[in-house]
Amino acid sequence: ELGGAHSYYHGDDMRNRMKNALETLVRSLPECSMRMQMRFEVVEGLGDLRYRYNREQRSDNPILQSLDRLRFEAWARKEDAGYYLRPLSHAYFHWDPRVHHEGSEFGFGLGRKLKRNFSFSANRCIQRARQEHEDLVSEFNSILSGIEQTLAATGMAVRRMTEQDLFL
Repeated sequence: ELGGAHSYYHGDDMRNRMKNALETLVRSLPECSMRMQMRFEVVEGLGDLRYRYNREQRSDNPILQSLDRLRFEAWARKEDAGYYLRPLSHAYFHWDPRVHHEGSEFGFGLGRKLKRNFSFSANRCIQRARQEHEDLVSEFNSILSGIEQTLAATGMAVRRMTEQDLFL
């Protein structure tokens, strides 16, 4: 999930630096094995603002609570009228490890490793599959760490999404 790049208030130098950082990111992605999908959407509504506001309240003062009720009513009226628009930016990275390891620069890739350690034992196959999975996850996390650092260099806030975020 990407926080906005507030380029409206930046000068030409800062916008050019952000543009160059994004261009560097796109050029540094593994060409055949990694796909990048950018998604920008505008969502209407307050989101979880009311919940967060209630959670942060510390006062039991009835006057303040009545003011908060009025504030909530005003927020509800404005939300119904479409006043609150939130821009959301997401970057999705799809990595295919089989394609990544097929290249000539990876002479001892995943395919050769599978042939060399072949066994008919079910336990051995499970152990091998688990180890290969962990190796691939580690490699993907390494690639994503570099991508996150490049995106952070543009000045955008970067947050890795959880499985639940991806599902929603």
